Amino acid sequence: MKKYLAIFLLPLMVASCVKGPKEATISGTLKNYKDSVTYLTSMGITETIKLNADKTFTFKTTIDKPVLYTLKGGRKINFEFYVNPGDVTEIAVDFENIKDGAKFTGKLELVNNYLVEKNQIVKKYTADFKKLFGLEKEQFNLTLDSLNNELLEKAKTLSNSSIADLEKFSVDYLIKGLKVNYPEYSAYVNSVEFNADSADYSALEGLDLNNAHHLMFSNYSELVNKTIMNKFMKENDAKAIEAMSATDKINKMFALIDANVTNIVVLDYLKQNAMMEDLSYGEFWKLSDIVNKFLAECQTVGYKNIIEKLYYQKMLLAPGKSAPLFKYKDIDGKEYALEELKGKLVYIDFWATWCGPCRHELPFLEEVEKAYEGKKITFISMSMDDDMVAWDKMVKEKKMKGLQLHADGAWASTVAKDYQIKGIPTFVLIDENGLIISPAAPRPSSGADLVNMLDENLAKIK
Repeated sequence: MKKYLAIFLLPLMVASCVKGPKEATISGTLKNYKDSVTYLTSMGITETIKLNADKTFTFKTTIDKPVLYTLKGGRKINFEFYVNPGDVTEIAVDFENIKDGAKFTGKLELVNNYLVEKNQIVKKYTADFKKLFGLEKEQFNLTLDSLNNELLEKAKTLSNSSIADLEKFSVDYLIKGLKVNYPEYSAYVNSVEFNADSADYSALEGLDLNNAHHLMFSNYSELVNKTIMNKFMKENDAKAIEAMSATDKINKMFALIDANVTNIVVLDYLKQNAMMEDLSYGEFWKLSDIVNKFLAECQTVGYKNIIEKLYYQKMLLAPGKSAPLFKYKDIDGKEYALEELKGKLVYIDFWATWCGPCRHELPFLEEVEKAYEGKKITFISMSMDDDMVAWDKMVKEKKMKGLQLHADGAWASTVAKDYQIKGIPTFVLIDENGLIISPAAPRPSSGADLVNMLDENLAKIK
């Protein structure tokens, strides 16, 4: 009987030892959280998680090794945690007591609490940006040595050996990232000119560009991007790059990635990343061919979905499309609607009082407004301020001209969402029929670029 029982149990024992992909579960409770969705990110791929009525959620994924995730709640609130194959990880956050951080339970509770302590150590050394990057190079490196040693000692306390090994890599990437950023950040802090050609990027030497699993570490992905960009800068003259069209630049970048990266996931990641800036802020409507080529060749579903979603979303604002309508009050409480402004060009400046680059454009905008006074063009300054008092005060003190409107809800406002505002200042030019001329119009400080665009389109108005 024992013999038959042993034979019967043997397949079960073998099956229990089989390694491979397993389902992992992430459960969350976001107390006092105002939004209806939250976000889970890993390897640069974001999952949008719809919350239940009681602000709970459950997310399942199939993985074959530990994965680092980031829970995002709001613009600047992030919580990192590891997930193991087959495990259930629970995270609880009270957004009215956000300083208390996140509470973790599950098999990796101690590991995830370690990450909280790790981040506290990192902040101790890096929170004062000017102090850290204002150090002389020798002292900066000594400081990083201390940070590195303290973090490695902390990682030794982890009982999970696989995650302890991952954390050694994570610490290494963090230190290398700080060293790579030192030349530029030090120049900025010390108000000296930054010279990329003489910068020390030796920390990038020997970096493995083909570790797809490590893309979950933001410091690793940034180092991989930096390595490719440095190679691109060395192969192409700065003036030549500036003169390149977005299509030519991206094609050259793709060729460089193909020549240096063999892992298909890392390759797909780098290529989608190479397109992001021009798709997000440039003349995206001119990138149809390169986008379609990427979508046809990309083998990593997550990165393919990112580009596909972004491209088709941006095309809603392509030249010739109807400009999204809006209705907001000006500084005196009078309401204005976009459709009421037909018959004239409309130049919109999305800005905020706290935004340095936005304030830089104001004197140039004032000059443009004076130059086109009495012509068929309306200038709108659409404030993205949360602080209405600060907006009211600045507009009145500076006697700002044009239509001074305030987007109720700021970044969460309908106009910000409809015009896909991800950064400010952003300028949009609309024609006399309410159609978009440019969703990324030249800034007032561009001089001839804006003047030529305005003159060309004013001449078309009958």
